[in-house]
Amino acid sequence: MKAAKPFTFNQARERLAALLGIQQRVSHREILVSAITAALAMAAVYVISHAVLGESDAPLMIASMGSSAILVFAVPHGAFSQPWAVLGGHGVSALAGVLSAMFIPSTELACAVAVGASIAASLLLRCLHPSGGGTALVPVLGGETVQSLGFSFVAIPVLINAGILILLGVLLNAMFHWRRYPAALGRSGREQAIPPAMRRIEHDDLKHALEGMETSVEITESDLSLLLNRAVEHALRDKVGPEDIHPGGRYSNTWFGPDDEIRAVLSVEANTGQTRVRYQRIPDGEPQEESLADFARWARRKMG
Repeated sequence: MKAAKPFTFNQARERLAALLGIQQRVSHREILVSAITAALAMAAVYVISHAVLGESDAPLMIASMGSSAILVFAVPHGAFSQPWAVLGGHGVSALAGVLSAMFIPSTELACAVAVGASIAASLLLRCLHPSGGGTALVPVLGGETVQSLGFSFVAIPVLINAGILILLGVLLNAMFHWRRYPAALGRSGREQAIPPAMRRIEHDDLKHALEGMETSVEITESDLSLLLNRAVEHALRDKVGPEDIHPGGRYSNTWFGPDDEIRAVLSVEANTGQTRVRYQRIPDGEPQEESLADFARWARRKMG
């Protein structure tokens, strides 16, 4: 039985990053654009919230919309950032909060029911928006100004603020060619460029796969298609074919963990109608033999 290889420092670091859920790096340009566009949007939300709710009650509403601004302007292509998620998610959450505040005397119970109901309604209406949880709490925890608004709180300021975020999301993200909001804009051209290895995978297949997850996933079918396209293109560039395998060459499957190995090809010979590869595992493996086709399926990259 082959002994498992110990993790290298880089592999251990990657494993820790995966466990912690550390996000991918973004460019300094993207950081700057996200920060400036979100700041402009929040200035508009601040003005409206203070005009409607006053100095004392507006901060709760602003906090809820602030988290939405992060999604719309820092993750404009995310599933939770799309217009229906923002508008519908805030709307049903505000309604759940108003009803809980009206009919449940206990603040603790009203908070719990408001958030739980907002999640259930958002999932049913397919408009889950994480910031909606904050909106659901505003009518329960807000002061007399918020509670006196009643159901009108849903329209003003909630839906008005959400609409402003969506409008500014469309306008400000459109200024940068790599961003589109809503995410469906500007994706069709990329979706048509499907690599040969993916031509049997269609948009409906990706949608079916996401729905089969049975949990909310922060990625749209369009972005998943784009990611798969790029991954397949990268894999096809790196893939070793039978014509690339020669005596004296060293090849790796580039896997991490116990299956990671490097093979040195000793000879490539045609034998009884089938080309066979004789190789040795590095550093001290015994010579072995298999078909050229099997070796090519195993090999991922030529080493040097």
